[in-house]
Amino acid sequence: MPKETRKTRKAASPKPGHQPAAPKIVDQSTQEAVEALLGTLPALSQQLRQASSREAAYRVLVPIEGQPAAFAFVEALATRRDRAAADVALALAEFSQDQRLRKEARRALVRLRSAGVAPEFSIPAATTPASQQESRAFYRGYVTQTRQEGEVQLALAWYENQAAGDVRGLVFLLEFWRDGVKDFFMTDITTAGRFDHDFGRRVRSGEQAPAIPCTLAQARQLVQEALSINAWRKTSLPGAYKTHALTIRELLLEAPISEEEEEAAAREGDRPWIIRDLEPDEVVGNFLGAWAFGDYGLTYDLLADNHPARRAQTRDEYVQQRRQWADEAEPLGLRVLVIRERRAEAQQAQQLWVPGGYQLGGHKDVEALWSLVLKDSPLGGQMEELPMATIINRETGRHWYWTSYTLVQQQGVWRISRQRDEGLMAQGIPIPDLQKLVEQQTEEANRIGESKPESAEAAEEAYRNLVAAVATGLHYRDALMARLPLDRTPYEQAAMDARALGQYERADAYYLKMLDRFGDRARLLLEQGIVQFLGGEREQQEGNQAGAQRWWDRAGASLEEAVSLHPNADAYQVLAELRTKMNRLEDAEQLIRQAIELDAAPAERWATLGGIQMSRSNARAALESFEQAVKRNPELPGVYFFIGRAYLDLDDQENARLAYEEALRHNPNDPEILNDLAALLQKDQPARAIELLERAVALAPNVALYHANLAALHLKSGSLKRGRTELEQAERLDPSHPVARQARALLSRR
Repeated sequence: MPKETRKTRKAASPKPGHQPAAPKIVDQSTQEAVEALLGTLPALSQQLRQASSREAAYRVLVPIEGQPAAFAFVEALATRRDRAAADVALALAEFSQDQRLRKEARRALVRLRSAGVAPEFSIPAATTPASQQESRAFYRGYVTQTRQEGEVQLALAWYENQAAGDVRGLVFLLEFWRDGVKDFFMTDITTAGRFDHDFGRRVRSGEQAPAIPCTLAQARQLVQEALSINAWRKTSLPGAYKTHALTIRELLLEAPISEEEEEAAAREGDRPWIIRDLEPDEVVGNFLGAWAFGDYGLTYDLLADNHPARRAQTRDEYVQQRRQWADEAEPLGLRVLVIRERRAEAQQAQQLWVPGGYQLGGHKDVEALWSLVLKDSPLGGQMEELPMATIINRETGRHWYWTSYTLVQQQGVWRISRQRDEGLMAQGIPIPDLQKLVEQQTEEANRIGESKPESAEAAEEAYRNLVAAVATGLHYRDALMARLPLDRTPYEQAAMDARALGQYERADAYYLKMLDRFGDRARLLLEQGIVQFLGGEREQQEGNQAGAQRWWDRAGASLEEAVSLHPNADAYQVLAELRTKMNRLEDAEQLIRQAIELDAAPAERWATLGGIQMSRSNARAALESFEQAVKRNPELPGVYFFIGRAYLDLDDQENARLAYEEALRHNPNDPEILNDLAALLQKDQPARAIELLERAVALAPNVALYHANLAALHLKSGSLKRGRTELEQAERLDPSHPVARQARALLSRR
């Protein structure tokens, strides 16, 4: 028994008020994984002792490296008293690619050795002859100039036989939003010339993506940045990377590089890999996108040298602070409504000398109207680029912002020099001036809406300016609400403008505020239910069915409360349409009938009833409802199309044809009407049917059904060449379309 000393007594006696550390709690699944790994210790030890090279020894550890229970396993190794545990601890301490795991393994090894357990495994020496080591000098590297997209390809080559000019390459796909090191492969031995040809230029999606040379220091910085993404996002490394991790570590991550090269790479950041010809609005768009998706290295590199953030923080400090903020705020769902250059405020390019030591060839101002879903975080107030939201939807967490940016040319490349929080500035404008600004934006929107652009480009520019005018007016109205919280007018106008822009989530935010502050709850809930219903439709159109369902659930709650407070025909009708969307057809029919009982005058109510009855396979009742709609409004859009569908369901083709002819008279450019009418005319009037389908194809060139139907008509009429052309187009759009398959069978018979 070891002799007790004053030193051991002191160590064993806790200090006053000191509590021993609580044991770490390991969940059952982790404990089971640790036990399974411990069971493999003898086999792992034997494989390590038999490993003839460092690479072979590392491959033994790959299954451990990828385990979530790896740290708990290493802690368990320290408690063992066998040489197999010491062997594995030594190997992990030497070869693990996780610095923290290597450190933990070294601790375990110290504890094992202090207990008298030494490893039998010895680290294999580098077996490469000195001449071959010299030949494995770095040859060249290339990086694609696609960093602004959040992803680059990095290709590096080392000599395998310098005298013969043979090289071997390591090729990385690096993604800086979530995946980090996304893919990796090692090339076969090839010539230096072939490597340059294969990786000196890259072509993606038919467009040239230029690649430029990089130094070993620059390459290391890129890979380390990507690896930090893997660690931050907790994404696993590719299997091929793990297999060749030791080679990557020796050739790249721990290769000797001069301090001058490392400092130069750190100063540049990733700027060399950002394409140089980005326009100012593209720079701002990439900045917002990268910032919202967590690519803070790119946002730092898009800032000019004189930007306050670059002066206050190093790149690493800037990135780490924002990653910490992102972990708390969880930003997602960036939506950019408008990014445009403020041409009227741009100044003529000038050659000025600035303290940063570069030429400033003028500046441009760009404004952005955008929104983001995020949670509150105390760190947000420490980041200059996070503006103040002028309106927040408390149910969804979406924040709306209005910012502007001054960009300067730095060595011929546009960079962000300053940022201005326009939404915050609007809050300080006097009320009369705010009201005047709202009027000006409204007048501007009306003027643009009444203009007649002479070209498609002019029309697109006019639409962009129209959206900007309305959205800018919304931010001014937000400021009015803050200054005049009990004046209902800005809320009502803002909700209407947001709906006009299709910003249903923002309109919902205004209704939430009005419900808190004003009476007439039933009417406000009806209006809110409508925008929530429309918000769900927008999500469905974008392919987000789960998001659509969330909106429709909220819409249902709003409309049901509105009806309970004040039975209203409009609320019943919207609720019926909502239930139809959710395929609750029996409820929907009952609701629309309640709406008709309260007010039977609007033709739309009868058309809605007819549509529900069609969905319930009751074509005769639907036909009666559609006829009621026509009596009330013969010009009701779409009603004759649905009458035609009802007659088709009743197998009354003559009346169906008449209904479709009337539908076509009201809407001559509806491809669905053209297609259905052509189907009715194909036997008796094949030439007109072909003409109708050709119009449908011209109006909707990406619909496989129309091309397939046109192909079938051409083939039946004997025009094999034209039929084959339309069929090939249909098959390109949808190879498995049943009508295309029928047309292909018809062509085979011909």
